[in-house]
Amino acid sequence: VEQKAAKTKREEWLTNADLEPVKVENRTWSSMSFVNFWISDSININTLMLCQSNIALGLTWWMSLISVLVGYIITAIFIVASSRPGATYHLTFPVTIRQSWGIYGSLWPIINRVAIAILWFAVQTYIGGNCIRVMIRCWSPNWVNAAGLQKDLDTNLRGVDMVSFILFWLLMLIPTWFPIQKIKHFFTFKAVVAPLGLIIFFGWSLGRANATPAQAAALRSVLTTSSRLSSEDQGWTMVKGIVSAISNAVTLILNISDLASRSRDKKDIVWPQLITVPIGFFITSFFGIIIASCYQAETGDLEAEWNPMVILDNFINPDSPSVRFAVWFIAFCLCVAQIGTNQAANVIACGCDLTACMPSYINNRRGGYICVFLGLALVPWRLTDGPTGFTNYLSGYCVFLSAIAGTMLSDYYVVRRGRANIADLYKVDGWYRYTHGVNLRAVAAYLCGVAINLPGFIASTPGNGSLVNIAATRIYNLSFFTGFLVSSLTYIILSYIFVPT
Repeated sequence: VEQKAAKTKREEWLTNADLEPVKVENRTWSSMSFVNFWISDSININTLMLCQSNIALGLTWWMSLISVLVGYIITAIFIVASSRPGATYHLTFPVTIRQSWGIYGSLWPIINRVAIAILWFAVQTYIGGNCIRVMIRCWSPNWVNAAGLQKDLDTNLRGVDMVSFILFWLLMLIPTWFPIQKIKHFFTFKAVVAPLGLIIFFGWSLGRANATPAQAAALRSVLTTSSRLSSEDQGWTMVKGIVSAISNAVTLILNISDLASRSRDKKDIVWPQLITVPIGFFITSFFGIIIASCYQAETGDLEAEWNPMVILDNFINPDSPSVRFAVWFIAFCLCVAQIGTNQAANVIACGCDLTACMPSYINNRRGGYICVFLGLALVPWRLTDGPTGFTNYLSGYCVFLSAIAGTMLSDYYVVRRGRANIADLYKVDGWYRYTHGVNLRAVAAYLCGVAINLPGFIASTPGNGSLVNIAATRIYNLSFFTGFLVSSLTYIILSYIFVPT
């Protein structure tokens, strides 16, 4: 594809160097690059906590683990399907979405994705700040007790947490500088360091929980605890766990083309992702369950803290130089894991998307830094206040993104059957002009996909649980599937009734 400057003033707002098809010399991601990426991405603190959210809702550990495995098998299929447009035409998400939404209509899903990326950046940065807090405590055991650092600044936030949050935020400035084709080397580094730290954490937890016969018996008791739910409630809670797992990755389902556009060949995106995604997240979730269960057995408290960083922080007691070094190393590995996850899922995505909003002024790097700075303005510590609240948050934004994914994938695979006019993606009067630059079929399909889940979404907010019947709640528990299917079917039907000219 010929890459040249825009011909008209209006077309200057449709392209720049980062929005054009990726040049051959920058297509550096091999099969192993995607394997390393997903190994590194699957290991993060949020994934360690994901199963605990399901357990808090009443599932046993193995039911929760099955939910996560099924959820990520489905996620892997969608990841591969969404990767193909980027790998085929070497285009990023903000450009591929123009096919289904129009050259101007595409701004709506792009803005949605930007908002979620900034929100997720803030959440992951706050979680990563916990790693910094533990690392500094290992260097200086008394620093958390310094004057002012124990003062409560907000709900779920002390002075020490704010300092750690800012320090982790400063670290995020470094990888944001590097282009996508070069950041793969960091993911390779993370794919080695993060598993090592997690394995040490896992083994140490098992050792502490089996230190005495009583603790070993307590661990067996924790792992054999039965569910307190009825059979029907178990089934629906497992479904909710499956959707939560998909929701945890729905942002990458949308914008995986940002990375797939750098692939050397279409084959590089298939099996590496189909296999690595479910296995990586399954193993990490399993480790998270065992680590939390071991801590519960050690303390004798079945309601003990589920946050792995709080658990790791408590490993410092009893204190010794060797213990503090081991805790520091694990916290360092998890810090690297958080940086990589935050960079891939949020900074890169936001950078690419903001580039499409103002291509004359913003490139991928500048867009990434905008994400980093806007993330400071949010209050992520409130979003992570408890496991069930975090699950509701995940399912909430899935309502909107699943409907976008439905229109995007149904357009590419069913309506257009994989065909695209690349040149017209950068023209104001080409194939993708539709109605003044907006594909009204996509808008209608999106609204239908959101509407089917809206009553249940409202009922999930505090104080509104009695506003809708059980059917609406069940539909909302299936939010990704209902949103995706309704928007897909609506888009296909409208496209065949009102054929685009």
